Amino acid sequence: MGNGFRSEYPDIRRSLWWQYATAAFVLIAFFFLLTLSDNRPSGKAERPDTSADIMSGDWAVKVNLFYGALPAKASRAQSALPMAFTSYKRAADLGSPAGIRRAGVIARELNRPDATEIFAKLTSPQANHDLPKQDISRLKSEAAMWHDIYTGSLTPEVTRRYAEQIKKTNLGPARAYALGQLYTRAGEKTQAMIVIERARERAVASVVPGSLLVLGVILAGIAGIVFIVIFFRNRRRELPGELPVGIADELEEPEVDRGIMSRPWVLFQGFIAYMGLMLVLSFLAVGTIVPRLEGMESDQRLFYGVMLEFALSATTGLLALAILASLVKRAGGTLAEIGLTTRDFGRNVLWGCAGYCALLPILALAAMISGALFRGLPTREHPIVPMLLSGDLAVFSLLFVTGAVFAPIFEEIFFRGVLYRGLRWGLSTTAAVALSAAGFAIVHPQLPAGFLPIFAIGAVFALLAEERKSLVPSMVAHALNNGVIFLTIYFLVMS
Repeated sequence: MGNGFRSEYPDIRRSLWWQYATAAFVLIAFFFLLTLSDNRPSGKAERPDTSADIMSGDWAVKVNLFYGALPAKASRAQSALPMAFTSYKRAADLGSPAGIRRAGVIARELNRPDATEIFAKLTSPQANHDLPKQDISRLKSEAAMWHDIYTGSLTPEVTRRYAEQIKKTNLGPARAYALGQLYTRAGEKTQAMIVIERARERAVASVVPGSLLVLGVILAGIAGIVFIVIFFRNRRRELPGELPVGIADELEEPEVDRGIMSRPWVLFQGFIAYMGLMLVLSFLAVGTIVPRLEGMESDQRLFYGVMLEFALSATTGLLALAILASLVKRAGGTLAEIGLTTRDFGRNVLWGCAGYCALLPILALAAMISGALFRGLPTREHPIVPMLLSGDLAVFSLLFVTGAVFAPIFEEIFFRGVLYRGLRWGLSTTAAVALSAAGFAIVHPQLPAGFLPIFAIGAVFALLAEERKSLVPSMVAHALNNGVIFLTIYFLVMS
């Protein structure tokens, strides 16, 4: 078997295979164009390209509060605030309301003379660009609040009202400093101290496990290098005679052509159903539900937008899975043939854990190469990241289930179990892995710099599915990858 199409199959089956494979990738291309349009059902939660700066600033503020909670480190308590301000200021200069208010609060904490000027950006055309009228009005009211807090006269009633407004405002861990400044200006210094002390306690509760999580990922990546070496050493031992490694795939015996694999176009039909449902339901949502969200306040719009994403993910996955099961059954096969099986479940879970560890150094290398290749080119961030910056626990929970539960299950079924398996009927392992990984990367919006890292993820997951003939390892690795990202963001921004 070479790296191209298998020649031993009849022309009619090759023709059907090519037709359905082409249709599958045409749908992938259409979905890619939908992501480029930025017309997603949940809409925007924040300005693009600012989330990394905001998260970096939030972590610096938490480190500052963490130091303040430790008597031995109290002298270093202010060392992180200038770094936080620098990160927030970059986001503020791009018109991010979250960055503007955070930068203004930290500027006040640092006694910078430009704090008032920063808060005034909330009413600037850059911050108000493309926002609905109710959001613009809300930002104008917020700018007036900050002006009153720092220059006006604060009565107990006004102080309580502003305190409630600050608690509902997207400020992340900088919220503690905003409340502290409010209470101090109102002469309630005891309350200001209580707010800061509670914030320090929360910082300890997030900085410690967050640091341990990062350390755990680093150790997992080191273990992953060992797993990669062991895997390839074992593969080399399995090769016949003294043939070099590259010859092994050429001599590989064709897969048994039976069951669902005797009709691989059925797998493409299932994948087409999955992508088609995503496109149709997304267009329906954008045309019918999203316009109703536009009239809501930003917090409500975000929550219901995330609810819509949650519902679309679950509905698309379950409907497509039902269609796939029906197609496979009519073709005389079973879902076990695409890897949906509990055979060797415990061992496959361990393979998934090892696969995640092996992914980490590969992913780090891919990210470095991509960063060098696409340096200076704007790259779209994943749309769920700015949603998480709201700090809303309900929003986080819904996105966690969507990204760390639904995505690992449904994406593995349809990209590794269906698309990869269908491609594998007619192509070598190398070609099928590369094409399925490319399709997986294209439907994700983090392009261009995100293509290579996501391609690496798709390739590793496809190799896991190929090696174990089960989707359990790739599902486990996928869930670990996404879950760790969510937990990292949780410790960064949730105050």
